[in-house]
Amino acid sequence: MTKHIQIIIRGLKHNSGNRFRTFFMAKQLGLSGLVREDHEKLIIKAEGSEEKLKKLICYLEQEHPEIPKQIIEVRDIPKEFFDEFLIL
Repeated sequence: MTKHIQIIIRGLKHNSGNRFRTFFMAKQLGLSGLVREDHEKLIIKAEGSEEKLKKLICYLEQEHPEIPKQIIEVRDIPKEFFDEFLIL
């Protein structure tokens, strides 16, 4: 069953490669969706199996260990029918 989530990580440095690292991990996991930076936050919309989405969240927590976990916000969102994973 496909699940659709939005992940927001606050307090990141702008232009520090976060979008590209997230993009490559999402592609490796076979997820669709998008990643974009907005000021000091990274916004990720991802669609895929619950297992693969959990792996993406674990990766993000490990990739940014300096960020307290309460800064990572995850919530379910309606399906947006992404064909692939994009960087915006």
